[in-house]
Amino acid sequence: MKKLILPLILLFAMPVIGWSQCNPYYDIKVGMVLETTSYNPKGKSEGKTVTTIESFDQSSNGWEAVMSIEAYDKKDKLVYEQEDVEMTCEDGVLSLNMDRFIPEETMQAFKDMNMKVEVDNIEIPDNLEVGMILDDGSVTISGDLPMT
Repeated sequence: MKKLILPLILLFAMPVIGWSQCNPYYDIKVGMVLETTSYNPKGKSEGKTVTTIESFDQSSNGWEAVMSIEAYDKKDKLVYEQEDVEMTCEDGVLSLNMDRFIPEETMQAFKDMNMKVEVDNIEIPDNLEVGMILDDGSVTISGDLPMT
């Protein structure tokens, strides 16, 4: 019986070990739908975000997923929709590509202007601790904007 315990533990632990090589907080699968609701201090819904995993590819040191994101307001009205948002996990760090959060219509409006787009991706390490402060993701657009 003792000789069977180690092989059984390894058999059931292999999927977990595979995931933890990158980031143990995310068990991503194609077709998975994640819904996050935001609440105000009184406990009333302020809106929700629905994320659907469209594709997933694993590599030797992590994985890459492509997802679609829909954002709804407190009346459940669709206010934002984005496809082909890339999320990667490499060497334990999860990274969300922020440049996909710029609507294509916005970029088309700026196509004939001298514009510079800088992004700082959201990154989540695999060694999270209570009280840890994570960097915010950001998108900065600068240049010849015809507005004040």
